[in-house]
Amino acid sequence: MIEKTILAKFLTYAGALPFLGCLIIPFIQPDFTALNFNKIILTYSAVIVSFIAGIHWGIYMFKEAPINLFIHSNISTLFAWFAVLVNTPISFGIILICFFYLLFIDKQLYDAEILDQWYIRLRVNISLIVMTTLALYIIFHL
Repeated sequence: MIEKTILAKFLTYAGALPFLGCLIIPFIQPDFTALNFNKIILTYSAVIVSFIAGIHWGIYMFKEAPINLFIHSNISTLFAWFAVLVNTPISFGIILICFFYLLFIDKQLYDAEILDQWYIRLRVNISLIVMTTLALYIIFHL
C-alpha cells in the first residue's frame, strides 16, 4: 500500500495540472475558442479553495486552532465563488488573495504545531506553483 504522505503529495501536485493546462493550451492551440479558459481556471480555483477550506474544517472539528477555521475558511470560499460569479479580471486578484490567505492560515496552524512539516512544505510548494501559474495566466491571457 502506498504511504499516505506519498499519495497526498502525488495527488496535490497532480491537482496543479489543470492550472498548467489552462496556461499552456491557449499557446499551443490559439484557435481553440470552444472553451472559456478564464471561466475554467476561475471555477477550478474556487473548487480548490473550497477543498482547502474543507481540510481546515476537518482540522477545526478535531483540534484546537489559533483562529476559528469555520469562519476563516468560509470567508475564503465565499470570496472565491464570488470571483467566479463576477468573472472579471479582478476575479483573478481575488482568487490569488484566497490562495495566499489559506496558506497564511496553514502557516499559523504549523506554528501552533497542528500541521506536520512535510504538509506545510507541500502547501508552500503547491501554493507557489498555483499562484505563479495564475499570475502568468493573467499576464499572458487577460
